[in-house]
Amino acid sequence: MQSSLDGALSGPRFRWVVREQAPLDHLHAFDGIPPLLVQLLWSRGIQEPDDVLTFTRGADGPLHPPFLMRGMPEAVDRLLQARESGEVVAVYGDYDVDGVTSLAMLSLCLHEAGIAVRRFVPRRDVEGYGLNADALRHLRDEGASLVVAVDCGISGHREIEFARTIGLDVIVADHHHAPPALPNAVAVINPKQPGCPYPFKDLSAVGIAYKLCQALLERLGLGAETADQWLDLVALGTVADVVPLVGENRVLVLRGLPRLNPPRRVGVRALARQAGLAEGKIDARAIAFILAPRLNAAGRLADAEASARLLLTESEHEAASLAKLLEDTNQERQRLTDAALARAREAIRASGEMPKLLLIADPDYPSGIVGLVAARLVEEFWRPAFVAEVGEEVTRGSARSIDGFHAAEALARCSEILTRHGGHARAAGFTVATRDLGELWRRLLAIATTEISDADVEPRLVIDAELRLRKHDASLYQTIHQLEPFGFGNPTPLFLSSGLTVVGARIVGREPPGHLKLTLRDGSTTWDAIGFNLGDRLAGLGKCLDVVYTVERHEWNGQSSTRLRIKDLRSAVA
Repeated sequence: MQSSLDGALSGPRFRWVVREQAPLDHLHAFDGIPPLLVQLLWSRGIQEPDDVLTFTRGADGPLHPPFLMRGMPEAVDRLLQARESGEVVAVYGDYDVDGVTSLAMLSLCLHEAGIAVRRFVPRRDVEGYGLNADALRHLRDEGASLVVAVDCGISGHREIEFARTIGLDVIVADHHHAPPALPNAVAVINPKQPGCPYPFKDLSAVGIAYKLCQALLERLGLGAETADQWLDLVALGTVADVVPLVGENRVLVLRGLPRLNPPRRVGVRALARQAGLAEGKIDARAIAFILAPRLNAAGRLADAEASARLLLTESEHEAASLAKLLEDTNQERQRLTDAALARAREAIRASGEMPKLLLIADPDYPSGIVGLVAARLVEEFWRPAFVAEVGEEVTRGSARSIDGFHAAEALARCSEILTRHGGHARAAGFTVATRDLGELWRRLLAIATTEISDADVEPRLVIDAELRLRKHDASLYQTIHQLEPFGFGNPTPLFLSSGLTVVGARIVGREPPGHLKLTLRDGSTTWDAIGFNLGDRLAGLGKCLDVVYTVERHEWNGQSSTRLRIKDLRSAVA
């Protein structure tokens, strides 16, 4: 179907915000680094010359010594004491990918260090998030005298005090928002804690677990680099937990990806095969959208021990069986998420209001998918979303947020009516007595009304740079993707090009509204472009457009080409 190329195109669907452009002298200050890359780093806040050079070193970028982290010497001393006296050390994880990869790596490391180790993965529907007193008592009864809590524990004051009363020491290795008063543990390792001199604050839990492994192995004389054998687990957990892919996180992921291509771990190989991933195709996007959802599915709907076993098994038969289990569980997770999301949308429409913060609670929401529903609502409605499963006595929920509203801090301000809470600025979880749910909603809405402006909840595209496409060719893709891996904190670069001439336009795809396929010209250069689900923009498409897009590699029938992926467009501004 060809466009008539006349009429008036409806306006853009987003507010376009172009980031500050770097000074010209800064753009040309780095020999061997294209000015476009310098601009992209500038727009991400990477502006100091040393930081620019460090970023462009990629996997060769530096990592800080693990003993810089507050609490690390005390944690290693206690682990060495356990080794010397033959104690059993329990690793207490979390049921998401970050927690499971942390648990798997520490279990392998402690075993290699000659320490007797047990692992414990809580169930969402039994122990819930974080340390659990009954689980701690069980571990003590099973012979453990020391627990290492990974990806949890920073808010576990009561549980850690209970552990002390039953003769159980606890080391906390967590990366969540640190409260002003820390739990009374043997050691707390968290770069976010007050007074920690560790320069990089945004490590995932598996990144902190990696640092603990480095420190322990260094003290044993085995060399900190021995921990590099588990960098594939670090890459999986870091990408899956949506921490900023800058600084040490980016270096660790870049060092871990080669260990996933091909996967060196039997279970990861089986999972990739089950998911249909071709060998050598595991990148950050594949982790985020293919592997991580499958590894997460067990913890959302059943028992994350299956994911831990998959990462640790050396049996091809067991790996294949577990990978199939996770595949089936993930399909059920998708079905439940779609149904819950439809109910949430219906509830929002029925309310007739659009507050600064969305609050959705329903007894029919499985607790394992409320975070997914919240994330989708943030994407659709551009405002924080708190979604909860309502029980007769206890309500469990998850929050996802936007820039400018710190979800974990908002919950902390309601702590006196919460049973549990914790998380980050963009993602958090909470447990509240159902009788207090209305009061929690009232308080959160009051906080949001004060702290969130109208502009904060206006859908927008934040554009890295304006490009004149006539000055570029297909090598533009290779230039941009020197900044990979892309993800939270280092998003795929978004560009604006103005005054592009439309030389071809049609709709492709069978499902309405279809996809808008364009051929665009700037000067003597011609570019293919695709706007997914933008087929309804064909009517009234003018001859000249301003377009916001990313640059991607498109492969079809064995052929590879560079094209623009359109995010929004408007008739060209004169």
